[in-house]
Parts: sequence; C-alpha cells; structure tokens
Amino acid sequence: EHIMVILKEVLNRKMSCNFHTPNGIHIKFMTEELCELMYETGFKTIRLGFETADAGRQRSTGSKTTNEEFRHSVSNLQNAGFLPMEIGVYILIGLPGQEPEEVEETIGFVWDAGARPILAEYSPIPQTALWQDAVKESRLDIATDPLFHNNSLVPFCSRHFSPEICDKLKLMTRHAD
Repeated sequence: EHIMVILKEVLNRKMSCNFHTPNGIHIKFMTEELCELMYETGFKTIRLGFETADAGRQRSTGSKTTNEEFRHSVSNLQNAGFLPMEIGVYILIGLPGQEPEEVEETIGFVWDAGARPILAEYSPIPQTALWQDAVKESRLDIATDPLFHNNSLVPFCSRHFSPEICDKLKLMTRHAD
C-alpha cells in the first residue's frame, strides 16, 4: 500500500526517477496497477524472487508463491510495458535436496513465461527450516564455522552441484533454448 502512494506522488509531482529492485520483489504483490505505476515512474531493474518452479518445494519452503502467481506477475509487468529481458527472476540453486534437473526445469519455466532467469546461490541460515538438511548435505562443516554460511565468500557446497553443473546451468540462463 505504501509504494502505491509514493509512486502516485512521483507522478503527480512529475519527478524524473530511476528505480531499481535488486533484492527481488515479492510476486504476490505484483498487481496490474502496481506494475503500471512502476513502469510509468521509471523502474529500470525489475527482479522477482521466485526460487523454484517445483510445486512440492514451493510448499515445503512456505508456499510463498505459486507458478500461476508467477505467470500472472510476469504478464502484468509485460502488459505494463516491461520487456522480457527487463524482468529478471531469481532462482535458487543448491537448496538441500535439490537436484540440477529442478533448476533446469525452473530456468525453462522462467524463459517460457517471458522473463530472464538469474541464478542465486542458496546460503544456509542457522535455525531456519532448511538448516538441519543443509548441515547434513554440505561438504563443508557449516555447523561449526559461520564463515561457511556466507555464500559471497564460500558457495554452499551441495553434493548435487559440481562446478561443471553450475557452469552449465549459468549458461542456460543466457539462452532461451
């Protein structure tokens, strides 16, 4: 509700702005009206937090969004005027129990919806629902060394994602085929 008031005032005052959403916008809030206001007020970098197209994992990680809600949000953004390459979508890679095929399918799903997939490495956080699974799956001793929780220093080392598999998945985000 707050962003709508702010964006309407930006329009009323005829302000020239460039807005960016590098941390990801929650998909459930991407209404037709909000997307139009975002386009009209100068949003340049659109990033949506999606994580995965796997419905089972969506449910197991808190049901933050659904594939249908995702498609609807992308459609709202496109109808407002955003181009597919302007709509970046964060996909988590390396979740405990996640297989590379899930990430491949999610990348394809995002491309098919008309947006650009962006891989984001999973970073384990103590006391969260996935923490114990991450401790069991990690090739590093994340339980005793907090440095291993910071994925900007050390990527989470799931046994399912070798450097070669990660490179292949990154390449898929650069091409729609």
